[in-house]
Amino acid sequence: RWLLPDNVDIVASHPLFGPQSATTGIKGLKIAVCPIQGKRHARLVAFLRKILGLTVIVTTPEDHDQEAAVVQGLTHLIAKVLLRMGPLPTRMTTKSFDLLSEAISMVQHDAPEVFEAIEKANPYAETVRRRFFDLAASLSEELEAALRASPNNESGH
Repeated sequence: RWLLPDNVDIVASHPLFGPQSATTGIKGLKIAVCPIQGKRHARLVAFLRKILGLTVIVTTPEDHDQEAAVVQGLTHLIAKVLLRMGPLPTRMTTKSFDLLSEAISMVQHDAPEVFEAIEKANPYAETVRRRFFDLAASLSEELEAALRASPNNESGH
């Protein structure tokens, strides 16, 4: 299965943060660790936790990819759509909108290859993306139907 001999441990890791998240340090940030071959990954996990202060999530590659398809895939996808709607308001905003804007600013300057890798290399990203757009379309249809049924639909209020 692997080209390396059985006595060589293989451990995949994915820091769940980037430069914008780590501007004040990495302590407390998350990293996924996927033991692939061997049992000595515990030493790496201990180092990441004790020395670097990271929150370590030991998982399988499949579970990592399923969750990353939602977490990274949706974050970057929504950011791309909202950036295309720009410029976004900055004056009269709510706390929740400010948080969305902050999330967008954390990924908007990522290299195009990052978005491409998230959306194309993850085997679960397409399913998540399609489900998101299907649910958005369904919600839009429900709103349109409600507006047609509303007696005050001429004023829009």
